[in-house]
Amino acid sequence: MNKVTTELSELSPEREPVKVVWNLELLQSIEWKRFEELCEVVFSYLNLHPRNSHLAADAGLDFELYDKKLPKHLVAIAECQAGSRSVGIKYIRDFYGVMTALRVRRAYFLTTSSFTKPAIKFANKNKVTLIDGTTFLKLIASRSKEQSDALLSLATEGDYTTPTCPGCGLKMVTKQDSKTGTEFWGCRIYPRCKGKLKMQKVNQA
Repeated sequence: MNKVTTELSELSPEREPVKVVWNLELLQSIEWKRFEELCEVVFSYLNLHPRNSHLAADAGLDFELYDKKLPKHLVAIAECQAGSRSVGIKYIRDFYGVMTALRVRRAYFLTTSSFTKPAIKFANKNKVTLIDGTTFLKLIASRSKEQSDALLSLATEGDYTTPTCPGCGLKMVTKQDSKTGTEFWGCRIYPRCKGKLKMQKVNQA
């Protein structure tokens, strides 16, 4: 190592990588599919066996939850919604409709953000359990260090911020509406797959 290189290395010492830890900012940066995977693991830690719903993607139901000791006994349902925008009452009403149709007594709606006051009021009245981002982090913190670290590894593995296409499962790309100029997430293999998601930019209370 010559003198110049030595002096530069002394002026610019190597920085240690920033340690990733659980916080609300990290949770809200996770794309929808990865959040569902996290929810699935958390439910398994709570002795519930999650199964993907066979209903349509927009039917307001992600998981059917079964008792691990009684695998054929449906005990609850769950819906997961990632993002930073507050979940409004419409989503909770739709979810309650599914709960009623399936005749289950327990239902969980999980989000990385928060819920509006009307949504909370409706959920309390109809016995829908709401789990916002802060509560979800508390659930993770209540687990063992090994389980918490495993969830963190799952959450941050690879590209965890770019949304997964709900149609084909590939990572989406940023596109722009030719008429309005509005950016959105579109499938990278369009027109073979026409998957499309809104791009969240601003928090909405």
